[in-house]
Amino acid sequence: MKKPLLLLLLWHLGATAAELQFVTGRAINSQQAEQLLETKLARKYQFSYRRKGQFGNYYSFMPTYDALPIFNIVDSVATDQQGLAFRLYVSRFSTLNVDEGTVSVAPSIEQVGALIDKQVDHFSIEEIKRGWWLEQQGLRFVWNVLVSETLQGEIVTQHYFIDADATKILGQRGAIPAYQSEVEPEYSGRIKQSWLFDPDPKTSLMSEDIEQQFTPQTEFADAAFRLVELRDLTLIGNQLALTGPYARVTDFAEPHEVVEMLPVAGVAKNNHSSASFLQQMAYFHVDSAQRHLQELGFTGDKLIHYAPITIDAQGSYNDQSAYSFHQKRILLGVGGMLTRRMLM
Repeated sequence: MKKPLLLLLLWHLGATAAELQFVTGRAINSQQAEQLLETKLARKYQFSYRRKGQFGNYYSFMPTYDALPIFNIVDSVATDQQGLAFRLYVSRFSTLNVDEGTVSVAPSIEQVGALIDKQVDHFSIEEIKRGWWLEQQGLRFVWNVLVSETLQGEIVTQHYFIDADATKILGQRGAIPAYQSEVEPEYSGRIKQSWLFDPDPKTSLMSEDIEQQFTPQTEFADAAFRLVELRDLTLIGNQLALTGPYARVTDFAEPHEVVEMLPVAGVAKNNHSSASFLQQMAYFHVDSAQRHLQELGFTGDKLIHYAPITIDAQGSYNDQSAYSFHQKRILLGVGGMLTRRMLM
């Protein structure tokens, strides 16, 4: 059965960001954040998640229709570290239809297993919820099935959004945990010096030193490197991790390489093809770019990023890099010319 639905929020994925609205700063909690959205936008919401970041919190909510959430639309209220609300992330309006499909009973574990191509003894269903899924034609009824499985000793959870008849997966995403640092950071101003590729190759790599130093036995001349500072690293015991207030190097995609810890003392100088060198390159250039944005005036309520940008320095076998909107992470490719070498 289809019926009209007026003024439904339209979530733009990927290229088109949600509309930003600024609000007068005032202390706020999760319940007050929901009331703020409902008052300003005249909609009803269901809480989705709270994400804690380096610079504050996001309270995210799914708008509802007929008291059920629309799973792929999220509106958010951003607060600073003092809990003052200052920004809303709001999607746009459109006139759409609703297709309720044939709703009978929730899908069985056998039906879910067939759809996700997994044997029933390899996963478990943690929860099933009813709701809606927004498509170009309008809303469709869906089952939100939370599935867990153990992979390499870790429990991995995934949401699958299945149509009313349990015949098709309309979408999926990983469970969204609250942002928490793996360690308690100590941004004590510690600096680690390292020899990395010159961050200003446009001028210095054209110098005569490069040509004079090059021999067939050396792939890169010493003049191609510059002594730089890796700033505000996280101190763990007597070692430094590539985690700071603006960038965080981790490993979450193939090919897998352990993110190496750096000794506190001494100057780092690694082979240009080593994993540690590539990880340091990723940290230095992303961290420097974020600091430059702040120097340009993007601070306070004008901040562009409210938490460290997560980077996988070897995040793809492809000869290209990408920003994952789903994972909110930078994936740097390893195919061909390593992207970390070109990350300036």
